[in-house]
Amino acid sequence: MLDRHLIRWRADGSTEWLSLGRDGAVIAGPQAGWPERAAERCIGILPADQVLLLESPRVAKSSAQLAKALPYAIEDAVVAPIETQHVAFAEPGSAESVSVAVVARHQLQTILDQAKQNGFALDAMYSEAQCLPYRAEQSCGLLEAGRATVRLGRCRALSLEQSAMSSWLDHAAATTTIHWFHADAERSDGERLTRPVLAWMAAHLPGKDSPNLLQGRFAPPARSAAWQAGWRWAAGVAAAAVLLAFGQLLIERSMLKRHVEERQAQMEQMLRQAVPDVQRIVDPVAQLRAALGAQGGSNDALALLGRLAPLLVGSSALQLEALEYRGGVMELTVFGPDVETLDTLRERILTVPGLQAELTAATPGSRGVEARLRISEVGG
Repeated sequence: MLDRHLIRWRADGSTEWLSLGRDGAVIAGPQAGWPERAAERCIGILPADQVLLLESPRVAKSSAQLAKALPYAIEDAVVAPIETQHVAFAEPGSAESVSVAVVARHQLQTILDQAKQNGFALDAMYSEAQCLPYRAEQSCGLLEAGRATVRLGRCRALSLEQSAMSSWLDHAAATTTIHWFHADAERSDGERLTRPVLAWMAAHLPGKDSPNLLQGRFAPPARSAAWQAGWRWAAGVAAAAVLLAFGQLLIERSMLKRHVEERQAQMEQMLRQAVPDVQRIVDPVAQLRAALGAQGGSNDALALLGRLAPLLVGSSALQLEALEYRGGVMELTVFGPDVETLDTLRERILTVPGLQAELTAATPGSRGVEARLRISEVGG
């Protein structure tokens, strides 16, 4: 069986492909259209001008936290609304930065649907720029079909019409040295390729330190062996979860005796967070009602806050900075150690019947991550 298919999308939506053996040698192609045979892996290559490559400071420790925090961190570098973009990343080994690739979600979904309609499921997807040689001491560029694509760094690239690239080079010549590749027999500058462009790209496919666009919601389904192993692992986890749940029920039974005292303590702690200047606590419910009334709140606000209190004071990692209640909507400003903890709070609020919650902002800072949560009744 063939080891890999490379399927390259052109700017006009057409495709070309080639097939590689296990030794990396080209077995078939490049040809226009789609392969006729299956392969163990299929790798897609997108036009460089459809994918933004950049490097970002590491804004979270774990991969799960990075996946949630990166869109906020790079939002200013993306022209389109970040909500419409798919953000992929790789960790090249640096403790300070990560490599990031950004593509429009609808564009990526269209590509995957087109591949599926032709009988192929993609295992990885990269930008053309990621398939150019990477040299730390020198940028590499490709001249092809009137476009110039330059790989400026491990995860930095530029793709322009050749005329526009000439203007850019006039300004960047002092700081940028580019080794150009091309397949034009009429050109005398640069290095002429002795094989088709796609075959040349196949020799420079990116590794694990370069972001694969097919991750997160676009991650490919696991192969059968991995799928079976995953189910065995899941069954073990499920059994452990049943045992843990049974043990937790026993613990909760003993904790119910202290429920009233804990709720009172929670309300007192919530009052101190919401009204830091309070000197004496006599009746936390009445005092919270008075504080909310000063903001234009009501008994509805107090009832909502009472439902949130166990979640907010149940973790020492969270700090309530401010709250505001207007028109049936409560806005909370909360500090947490990371985006994952704050998103967990949002998910816990969603488990409260009748409540909806939205994380509207998350800003990393010296005190952790400052987040704004918007909470309201469902249908309110």
